[in-house]
Amino acid sequence: MKHEAPAAAQEATTFEVLDDRECLEFLGAESIGHLGLTAGALPLVVPIRYRLVGDSLIFATEEGAKLNSARRNAVACLEIDRSDPSTGTSWTVLATGRLREVPDEHDTAPDDDPLRAWGLPTAEHLVALDIALLSGSASTSRR
Repeated sequence: MKHEAPAAAQEATTFEVLDDRECLEFLGAESIGHLGLTAGALPLVVPIRYRLVGDSLIFATEEGAKLNSARRNAVACLEIDRSDPSTGTSWTVLATGRLREVPDEHDTAPDDDPLRAWGLPTAEHLVALDIALLSGSASTSRR
C-alpha cells in the first residue's frame, strides 16, 4: 500500500517573527480580539471590542469577571489573528499585561466614537490592558 504525504506537508511555509512596532500596527488596525484571564482560578477567554490608546488596549465591560480582574490589577492577555486563504497568509499577535479600571471615558475615546462592548448592552465601565509584552508572527503558505 502506497502512502502519500498530506497536502499540508507539500506546502512551503515562510515564517516571520513580528517586532513590537508591527504588533502595535496590527493591534491598531483591528478592533475585536480574545481576552484571556482567570476567574475563580480557571482560565476564561472572551471576545471583546477594543481600541488601542498609546500602549494600552481599552474596552468597555459591565460588572463581572473582567471588571473584577481589572480592580485586582490581574495579568491578562489579548490575542488577535487573521488568515486569508486566497493568499495563504496569516498572522497572530499576543499582548500581555495587567488590567486596570479606567476612571474617565474622555481619556480614551472621542465623544463621537464611544467604545461598544461585545454583546453587553449595559457596559458602563472601561478597562485597560496596559501592554507589557508583545509577541507576534506571520506566515505565508505556498503550494
